Amino acid sequence: MICDGKATRNIRRFWCKDIGALIVDGVRIPIVRTCGPLGGMRNWWLCPQCGRRCELLYGETYICRICAKGRYRSELASPRERKLLKAFKIRERLGQTSGGIIAPFPAKPKYMHWNTYLRTRAEAEQNELRILQDELADLKRTSKVRR
Repeated sequence: MICDGKATRNIRRFWCKDIGALIVDGVRIPIVRTCGPLGGMRNWWLCPQCGRRCELLYGETYICRICAKGRYRSELASPRERKLLKAFKIRERLGQTSGGIIAPFPAKPKYMHWNTYLRTRAEAEQNELRILQDELADLKRTSKVRR
């Protein structure tokens, strides 16, 4: 199961004060409270299956991500996909919406500091260089196999 975008029950959506449990869709789910680092209290679900503290519960049985054997999409991505996603994310942060890593590098956004832009650009260029080197190595490897 991929947890990104799945139907969940988030404890933050329920207002509860000094209650030991909530009944959600006929299922009794225990709640615990912890003290926040700057004061205040924070509520957590207790997974009915393993007793783990969690913010989100999944499925009709309302169990935690670990018990549901759920994974995030990024956990299932290959190293190549993770590098590409990182490159796209950096370019998106700088305002690029299309074109991938082949498009010219986007200009500095209006309110971004020059040091931040230059540091981000250098990181992106290094990451994109690694991606292109990996692709070139794969092409060389496959062309040798075909001969």
